[in-house]
Amino acid sequence: MDKQSNDIFDLFNKAKETIIYPNLIFPCEINASGKIKITMATNRSKHPGTINVTDGKKYGNNKYYDRVEKRHDGLISIQWYPSSNEDGVVEEIKKLVNNPVEEAQIRGIKFKNCCFCGIRLTNEASLEAGYGPICADNYGLPWGPWKEDGKNGKEDSKEKEEPDLSKEDLF
Repeated sequence: MDKQSNDIFDLFNKAKETIIYPNLIFPCEINASGKIKITMATNRSKHPGTINVTDGKKYGNNKYYDRVEKRHDGLISIQWYPSSNEDGVVEEIKKLVNNPVEEAQIRGIKFKNCCFCGIRLTNEASLEAGYGPICADNYGLPWGPWKEDGKNGKEDSKEKEEPDLSKEDLF
C-alpha cells in the first residue's frame, strides 16, 4: 500500500495511474444539487492539472465554483468565482480541498456511498472506512482492518459492493 497523502493533487495523481478521469463527489446540503464535484483538468484543458470544483451537474448545466492550483512553491491556491458566493459554499470547498480523504471518510460513513465512485457501501469494512477496497487501491488509501495490522484489508472482504440506484444522478 502506498503512503496516504493529504494533498488533493497527490490524491488525484495517484488515482490517474489507474483511472482515466478521477473525481470526487461529496454529498452536501448547501446547494440545490446536493453535491460538490471535484475533478482534475486534463491536458486538453486551458488549465491542465488544475482542480475544478462544480455543483456536480452535467457540463453545460453545472455551476462552476472555483479552480484550485498548486503553485510552483508547492502551496495550494484557490481562485473563487462569483457563483462561490452562495451561503456556505466557500467554507465547504475549503474543507473538501484541504482534507479530501477525511471528508470522503466522514461523508462516506454518513451517507453510505463512496465519494470516489458513487457506489453504495454495504460491507462492514467499507462502512467503517467510508469508501471501498477498489477506491482505496486506486487512490492509495488504507482500507479494512488497517488499525490492527497496517495492511490493506481488502482480501478479507467477501461481500461485494452494490451499486446505488441513484448513482446516475451523481454524474
